Amino acid sequence: METEQSLVDKYELLGCIQCGKCSAGCPVSLNGPLNIRRLIGRITVDGDLKPVFEQPELWDCTSCSVCTQRCPRGLEPHELIIAIRSALAEEGNIPATARDALESTFKQGNPYGQVRNNRADWANDLAIKNFSRGDRAETLCFVCCAASYDPRVQEVARSLASVFRHAGVDFAILGNEESCCGNEIRRLGEEGLFEML
Repeated sequence: METEQSLVDKYELLGCIQCGKCSAGCPVSLNGPLNIRRLIGRITVDGDLKPVFEQPELWDCTSCSVCTQRCPRGLEPHELIIAIRSALAEEGNIPATARDALESTFKQGNPYGQVRNNRADWANDLAIKNFSRGDRAETLCFVCCAASYDPRVQEVARSLASVFRHAGVDFAILGNEESCCGNEIRRLGEEGLFEML
């Protein structure tokens, strides 16, 4: 597990001037108990990671990186939260919903728990080229898990395909061979699964 000193050094936490711009711009801090400025203060001043690692609100962070964008010192507070989550994930100390999404991504290639063989169903009636069937194209359109499985977002993928066609883009998808890109997996702190993906 990360030590207080390794976190302080790696993320240059002593450079934090406690201005509060990070937490003032955080959409989660504005409506909940997570406060990245206080979290950094606890690590650098108190030097005790146990209470920091026991905060359930660490999982509330969306890792949108607004805190990083607003930091006048160029620190990366959202990466600190990801590092803490990573240490917690290594111990198996994660919320059940995150655990289920990680397990589903490992087994089915998506965090939704949907069957991998249904990934390209959104495109069934569109006659889109598919690399997994041996089709050839100049451009790969990586659709993502949400657009593959969420009916509300599937319309975005269908519209994008229409725009590509009208623009004359020669594209194909990976079809059912496409797997999660791992973006959310990394943000949850599961570095091993992220690297595997």
